[in-house]
Amino acid sequence: MNYAIRITNSYNELTQFVEQLVTCCDKLIIYEHRSNRIHIHGLLINCKVSTDTLKNYVKRALSVNTYPKTDWSFKTLYEGNPVDDKFIIYMSKGTIQPSYNRGFTDAEIEQYRSQWVDRPRKERSMTQYKLKYENPKEAKVRQNEMMEMIRQRCRQNQIKHPRKVLEVIRDVVYRECKTVTGRYKIRDYYDYVMSEIEPDKWLDNMEKIISYKDT
Repeated sequence: MNYAIRITNSYNELTQFVEQLVTCCDKLIIYEHRSNRIHIHGLLINCKVSTDTLKNYVKRALSVNTYPKTDWSFKTLYEGNPVDDKFIIYMSKGTIQPSYNRGFTDAEIEQYRSQWVDRPRKERSMTQYKLKYENPKEAKVRQNEMMEMIRQRCRQNQIKHPRKVLEVIRDVVYRECKTVTGRYKIRDYYDYVMSEIEPDKWLDNMEKIISYKDT
């Protein structure tokens, strides 16, 4: 298996790891990139051990039990194609010489180095998000639309049990319309729907509430 690897440590810190790679790869070349976070890239040709074993080699070389997942990668594809010698083009970046090489001739390394083309860096643009505030009229329209969705769904599916009605309200208001609302507003939706699909039951309940308050 061919691997393109990246490990966020210096070459000097990983010399033991590189020495271990020699025993399991037919060809091997390592480059060190001195960016904001120094790291190495490597090309492993016909590596005979698994990714997990390679990771263990790294941890053993650094004398650690764990390593941040974001700080290393072991890829078998590069730009959508199987990793091959062309990965040297990227590792060299047109100017960098290898920190370690086993199996590649100077002519091969120079050939790939000369193929590097500088790519202009894309500046990341800041995306500004604006909160959209509804005016009372817009809020009323959206509320009416949700109530109608709930009513129609309950009628079409012949839902009348209170818990099932509440489940429909939850699905429409919270999950589909992504609307944050309190329990009293949910009760408003519930009363509206029940007055439509179970009018007699709703009237009985309302009569009990009103009669209780009048006593």
